[in-house]
Amino acid sequence: MLNRRLFVKYGLLGGCALGLGGLGLTLQKGRPTDAPEGGLKSLSPRQWATLVAAVAVINPGSEKLASAVALKTARKMDRLIASLDTDLQGELGLILSLLENPIAGAIFDGNFRPFSSLSAKRRSEVIKAWQVSSINLRRAAIKSLLGLVHSCYWSQPETWAHMGYPGPPALGGASGG
Repeated sequence: MLNRRLFVKYGLLGGCALGLGGLGLTLQKGRPTDAPEGGLKSLSPRQWATLVAAVAVINPGSEKLASAVALKTARKMDRLIASLDTDLQGELGLILSLLENPIAGAIFDGNFRPFSSLSAKRRSEVIKAWQVSSINLRRAAIKSLLGLVHSCYWSQPETWAHMGYPGPPALGGASGG
């Protein structure tokens, strides 16, 4: 028979074990990624690694289309984020941090490793899981991230021909008289 004292003792031991396990998950390092030329403007090194891992699977490219990694989309995004209001910068950083966090990954997606350490296939699955999540916050967060990645990727001249867009018209020589 389990008395109150044993129940409290085992409860405390179990709580400590869970806490240490969670701490261990949080301390895991993601895949290291070199900072872009000129350094980071808005993201932490860990957020940067997460972003690089995300853009690689969001716009992987094809035979006829350069990948987001090749077009340095993450670098463009870091600069764009730096130009935003500080509250928005914080929210985007929080999205990347949550995506990278192995505790959140373990709870929601069954991943016990940081997002940036997952295989490309598994990262794609995690992004899809966020898109169809029953948690509104996860869906909204990934929608924001995907929108920024896609806008930074498709705004680059190297992608325009693939969409049939010839580029902006040349507007030289106009004078207002």
